[in-house]
Amino acid sequence: MDEALRSVKAKRIDVAILSHPHDDHVENLIALVEEYHWPIERVLLSDSAWWFGTATNRRIRELFAREGGAGRVGRPGERFDWGGGEWLILNPPRGEFAGGASEAANVSIVYLLSFNGVRALFTGDVEATVGRRIAAELKAIADISVARRPE
Repeated sequence: MDEALRSVKAKRIDVAILSHPHDDHVENLIALVEEYHWPIERVLLSDSAWWFGTATNRRIRELFAREGGAGRVGRPGERFDWGGGEWLILNPPRGEFAGGASEAANVSIVYLLSFNGVRALFTGDVEATVGRRIAAELKAIADISVARRPE
């Protein structure tokens, strides 16, 4: 990631979205800040007790506190205008899947990003049942149908 940011001559990370508290989705953020010294303007993370469940997650929370904040929890229905794009948060519902490691994938921040006329859906690691619910909600609020990827 450091190399990619440098290749586009970035000066900072405007938004870091940590989809859910599994190490494979968050641990590289530590190196970006501590080793490569990338400043992060804002952090959006999911609402999960598992942010305190592993050494990596605790270290990330300490890093946020040291760098000026604990991160902000994303809520469904929130809209943001960051970096010229429009971000619509779709998941997770407040208090749902807020427990430990086994629920952490379904607490993934799911968002629809619209930028320059292109829309992309980011789903983290939600399971199929949650994905179907999100697809139905997305169709109702954004007039978009979500097709299932062939297996």
